[in-house]
Amino acid sequence: MAKILIVDNDELQIRLVRLSLEPAGHIVDALQDSEHVVEVIAHQNLDLLILNCDLPKESGVDLLRELRARITKFPVLVLTGWASQRDADLVDLARDGADDYLTKPHDPIDLQIKVESLLKKTSARP
Repeated sequence: MAKILIVDNDELQIRLVRLSLEPAGHIVDALQDSEHVVEVIAHQNLDLLILNCDLPKESGVDLLRELRARITKFPVLVLTGWASQRDADLVDLARDGADDYLTKPHDPIDLQIKVESLLKKTSARP
């Protein structure tokens, strides 16, 4: 069981992530913008962050950079609507601290596989 935070401004996307991950026993909290993410993360024992790139107020990419400058202890899975023509942006996400990404619309099984893989890698770290 893992504590997962999804930051996405799309309510349907949040519901889909919850439907994919909660049956496996994970606790999924959600925020719809970047405003309180740093505060929430500072006060929770988070195992994984799922982050949308296109957020109101502050982009998910900028938020990712800010989080990695402050906090590096948990994996970040970027869930993005960016199409393949923005592959260079996806490479930049890896440089900026994303551990993996999944494009929207996503397959629930692909999400489960990526989440379990990231959690397993994190638990194997010394």
